Amino acid sequence: MDQTSFKARPYAGDADLKKISKLLSECEAIDMMGLRRTPDELRVQFSDPSLNTELDTRLWEAPRRKLAGYALLDIEMGARIDATLRWRIHPNYRADWLDDDVIQWGEERMRQLAAEKGLPARIQSVARDIDRPRQFMLEWHDYNVIHELWQMERNLHQPIDHPQLPEGFSVRAAIPEQDADAWIAMYNESFIDHWDHVDLTREAYFHRRQNDPGYARERDLIVIAPDGQFAAFCWSFINPDEISRARTKQALLQQIGTRRGYRNLGLGRAILCQTLQTLRDQGMDSVRLYVYTDNKLGAQKLYEDAGFTKSFSLVTYAKALTEGAALKP
Repeated sequence: MDQTSFKARPYAGDADLKKISKLLSECEAIDMMGLRRTPDELRVQFSDPSLNTELDTRLWEAPRRKLAGYALLDIEMGARIDATLRWRIHPNYRADWLDDDVIQWGEERMRQLAAEKGLPARIQSVARDIDRPRQFMLEWHDYNVIHELWQMERNLHQPIDHPQLPEGFSVRAAIPEQDADAWIAMYNESFIDHWDHVDLTREAYFHRRQNDPGYARERDLIVIAPDGQFAAFCWSFINPDEISRARTKQALLQQIGTRRGYRNLGLGRAILCQTLQTLRDQGMDSVRLYVYTDNKLGAQKLYEDAGFTKSFSLVTYAKALTEGAALKP
């Protein structure tokens, strides 16, 4: 049987969102990665100011303009260019080696960018623990495993510990327009030890807060130190489209962090418990989060102690595309 002939093009705007949403739904029936997205949800992703849709997105169409797959490069610029290649292929076209075209496109784009900027470049991608065909394709292209990422979940109907803060510390909801600079400084100092940290910008800070329908400031919590310094944070999302689609009231805990100088005081546990109570009080049945198993600051143990359990794992693969682009720092 002859292989299907595909035509590749960049993302062309809102007209493509419904096609991509349909593709993700049809993939999810097999892949079970929780990656269904409505057109409105996808619009937030594709409107990110850091995404160059002309150069860093591709859609592959089969005859009659049937969407067979799509990919985007999530690029972070620093002393090294790091890119995460995100892609999905429709189940009907997975025997046509379209994954091979996707990976080659992503690598070529990154090599061009590395040459343009005069910087080393590394590319990574993720496969679910049970997705052996995707793992094989990455390994065939000389990608190596560098991390394991767990999705963890917690039932919010189980008892939640009362938040216990050290004397003089307090928790309040963020006021984005007022808190942006202080929050960004706290975030960057909290994650500076993380293996893939890139400093957060004001543009990125406001993009999701202003565009994601799942955001609400009462779920964007900050721990304030006695001297007024922002010491820790936790923010979570309740996505109305996801709840309607899945018919389950599950929230996403996006990030939690404690600033250098305020660690080992119990702030992370306190604000985590406060977040769990907030989500329960807002009618959620459960919450999920993602954590790297090699996190050096004890995040996995923090979540396990708070009642989270592993639901599945994702394997992160990486490849150095130029000299000087180590797979890990």
